Amino acid sequence: VEYKVVVTDECGNEMEASAITKVVWPTIITPQNADGKNDDFLVGMQEDIHLEIFDRWGNVVFSGNDGWSQAEAAKQQPGVYYYIAILPDGTAKQGTIEVYK
Repeated sequence: VEYKVVVTDECGNEMEASAITKVVWPTIITPQNADGKNDDFLVGMQEDIHLEIFDRWGNVVFSGNDGWSQAEAAKQQPGVYYYIAILPDGTAKQGTIEVYK
């Protein structure tokens, strides 16, 4: 994911900086084991990343911009879920995430 910042001073001079970040996509979450690790599916969530998670029948179990929280994930049965993340540049990332309890 590439982020750009453009700054303009009071004289109208512009300066641009950009950074490319590598996003690590987890493959498993453990929302109920209380160890504080792998509890959420956040992927360094930014408000400009939209995440949808589907069960094995294609039903949407989560849709939002703030990540799949421990509380939300804990409501689901153990198993493999499918996700689509729409990135800030409009591209989509697809994959699977396992809920392990």
